[in-house]
Amino acid sequence: MTKEEILKTILDVHNPKLAEGPQQMVAQIWEDGEFTLQKCGELLWRRNLHMIAAGYAHPELKPFLLLGLPIKWNPHAFAFVPYEKADALSKLVNNWKPEDEVIANATH
Repeated sequence: MTKEEILKTILDVHNPKLAEGPQQMVAQIWEDGEFTLQKCGELLWRRNLHMIAAGYAHPELKPFLLLGLPIKWNPHAFAFVPYEKADALSKLVNNWKPEDEVIANATH
């Protein structure tokens, strides 16, 4: 999978309305692949982030996602995503390697 395809996969499910509620928590995917949860609605950004999965994106992918993810926060970027997709998206980002780009380009 290419870097562009990973970004498109995240953007396809990004939904800022998830942060409004009515559920209790909202999931976020960050440029480094970290998956976090936090309170949504009126408590958004007023409580701690809960790290569900650490981010360890490849150094080549991280700056690409930093530019491409829709919400910028301090020196970071993220997307609000459905909870049920967040773990798979985190793994997708964290497991990407430059060789994946070569393989994907060779098959297109």
